[in-house]
Amino acid sequence: EQSAVVRVGIIGTGKIAQDFTRALKDVSEATIVAVGSRSKESATRFGDSLGLSESQCFPSYEELAKASDIDLIYIATPHSFHYEHCRLCFDNNKNVLCEKALTLNAKQAQNLVEIAREKNLFFMEALWTRYIPCYQYLVRNILPKLGKIRMARATFGFNDPGVQRLSDPKLGGGAILDIGVYAVNFCSLAFSDRPVKTIQAIGAVDDNHIDNELCATMLFEGEDETEKSQGFGQFYCTFNSDPPCDGLIVGEKGYVKVHAPFWCSTKLSVKLNENGQRSPQEIDFAMPNSDNLDKYNFKNSALLQYEARYACQQILQGKKESEIFSLDNSVRIMKVLDELRSQIGVSYPNEST
Repeated sequence: EQSAVVRVGIIGTGKIAQDFTRALKDVSEATIVAVGSRSKESATRFGDSLGLSESQCFPSYEELAKASDIDLIYIATPHSFHYEHCRLCFDNNKNVLCEKALTLNAKQAQNLVEIAREKNLFFMEALWTRYIPCYQYLVRNILPKLGKIRMARATFGFNDPGVQRLSDPKLGGGAILDIGVYAVNFCSLAFSDRPVKTIQAIGAVDDNHIDNELCATMLFEGEDETEKSQGFGQFYCTFNSDPPCDGLIVGEKGYVKVHAPFWCSTKLSVKLNENGQRSPQEIDFAMPNSDNLDKYNFKNSALLQYEARYACQQILQGKKESEIFSLDNSVRIMKVLDELRSQIGVSYPNEST
């Protein structure tokens, strides 16, 4: 029975789960009722920080998935576990909001989408960028003014401090799945999520055969059959340097710069040809609840509340997926990530499923 508030369970207790639950406190449509971890100790430690009772802290993901009073499960485990944890939730008839990248590969993603649809469950990839005010404004008010989009470009990277998750093949490590997913999404969004026709990627792999740096160009299909309406997406991702981490979208009638960090930006600079602007117009977007921003692990994580609120509203309305970023688009982007990995020669030991 669906109440007016979505009862949320959390699978995983890492940094992103901490940030997500913190942001969720500002979502009136949601309440956290359970956390699950691989050990009772870490579940209880996380649950305590959220004010949950002992009985709401589960010592295994299975027990959380089986609990009856949960409407939505948020999955924040490493990439390599997303497939099995989503399956586990679907097997127990639970709606799922799963962290990006949705799975290790498109085959896994497609499989999950089919199961969710077959069981009539809500399923959404937690691609928070799509839901924040800056991007909602960009899509509705700026992109239409730029005319045909010619090019989108993004850089994303940092000097990897030695985080195991980023370099371990068993955890689905590598720049493509961890940060490339944002860059591909940025380019895709610029071209209204039209299919990618051609991909060319060059990258560097480490001793584990995991990508730590890559550069790629994608050719997106046009709005019509003419070659003139095709456009280029380009990105550079790295664990070896600190690039500007901004985004740029260029159209026939102007351009927009999405300020760093582009995946959770709060500032756009727009330059349109038509009104003879000499310099770009800057548009700023306020951060929610700016008094507790220092409590987050990652930059601008307070913006996670927008994807959370959207998912809860969709569930309360009886919807089964996001209408801002569909499951088919999630799968299509996983296919691009597959192709990027294949061109560079990166595969994972546990991606056969």
